[in-house]
Amino acid sequence: MTMLKNLNNEWGKIHRIYDDGTTPQSNPIFNENSPTSLFSIGHRNPQGLTYNPCSNEMYSSEHGPQGGDEINIIKSGLNYGWPNVSFGINYDGSDISEQSHEGYEQPVFYWDPSIATSDLIFLKDKRHGNWFKNLLVARLKTRGIHRLKISDDKTTEELEFIPRGERVRDICEGLNGVFYISTDVGQIYQFTPK
Repeated sequence: MTMLKNLNNEWGKIHRIYDDGTTPQSNPIFNENSPTSLFSIGHRNPQGLTYNPCSNEMYSSEHGPQGGDEINIIKSGLNYGWPNVSFGINYDGSDISEQSHEGYEQPVFYWDPSIATSDLIFLKDKRHGNWFKNLLVARLKTRGIHRLKISDDKTTEELEFIPRGERVRDICEGLNGVFYISTDVGQIYQFTPK
């Protein structure tokens, strides 16, 4: 399967549309048959999107195969490599690309083994203290959240485990510096960075 063949459907892509459903004229053109909403390609399984107003960048969390869950900065017209490359392996144990993304847009962070990413948010309230301008990434498989510190164009992982023993599905920011998570068993928890 080639990436070119995949341009004829909506899978494995990030689409960009306006609230009314129309497509921006500034969207990239991959080929004459590509949907006009197409913004980037080569995504295996995007789970969440969040906007960083400080850098005007959009971040995406994405499931890898067996390992290789990614955080990507989504940029117009770029190819993120799936199914040709991954930092994970196939479920049968076979290699995909020797743990490489060569020739494609690199993730800003990846996990191997997999944490099974779900939603993510960018913390933009100064009341978040030393979590200000960090990413919080929800985890399904390893149950909890990860905090990713972003500084000087580098992303470093700082584990912040929320010991609820539940798969975290969604994260959202509330008022006055608090944020909320929801879990697969239907619970909602409120947190503030300490």
